[in-house]
Amino acid sequence: MTHLLLRLSGALALFVTFSLSMFAVSFAQAPSMAQMVQSQVGGAMNMDPSDQQEKAAPTMIGDLEISPLLGRAMPPRAQTGGAFFTVTNHGTVADRLVSASSDVAEHVEMHVMRMDGGVMKMNSVPEGFMIPPGETLVLAPGGKHLMFIGVHEPFKQGQEVPVGLTFEHAGTVSVFVHILPIGADIAGMGDMDMSNMNGTMKMDSENMEMDGTKMDAN
Repeated sequence: MTHLLLRLSGALALFVTFSLSMFAVSFAQAPSMAQMVQSQVGGAMNMDPSDQQEKAAPTMIGDLEISPLLGRAMPPRAQTGGAFFTVTNHGTVADRLVSASSDVAEHVEMHVMRMDGGVMKMNSVPEGFMIPPGETLVLAPGGKHLMFIGVHEPFKQGQEVPVGLTFEHAGTVSVFVHILPIGADIAGMGDMDMSNMNGTMKMDSENMEMDGTKMDAN
């Protein structure tokens, strides 16, 4: 009887030891709390760029409210990119967006695009864009926009492109253009993609073509 009890005790001890060892292995392989938190934070940081942009706050300078600037990623070797945003004048005096500049491109110009007799025309606007009091200036694909010309490196998705905006009265403010994927629909503004204009478009030409569409630059 004593011999049987000893054998049972030994078997029980062996079973307990084996169970504890297996638990230890499983615990070691399980992610730590720090790893789990890091994973959750990483997932939040890698959310869709459009989700990040929706949470971005506008920029204020004087009486002007500037929405977050948006742009699209550019194909390899592309040298032109666009930026789109709105400026609301909450004041009682008209202001004007007179210029823009950025270290990522040779220069930044204000342009407007329009259809004229089946020809898409793009005109530079050296005098800038007026912002009457109580109104909103809209820079959107297919209309008014900023064009980065001679971009040193094509814009990449998730990139924050620095640009300085100078207003006649409010002064100069530094902001960033948040770059979305190639071809992204920018807040329903349209589908005109400045990056697709590389190659067949030359800024100093009188007639341009983009994807088979004749363009006239003045």
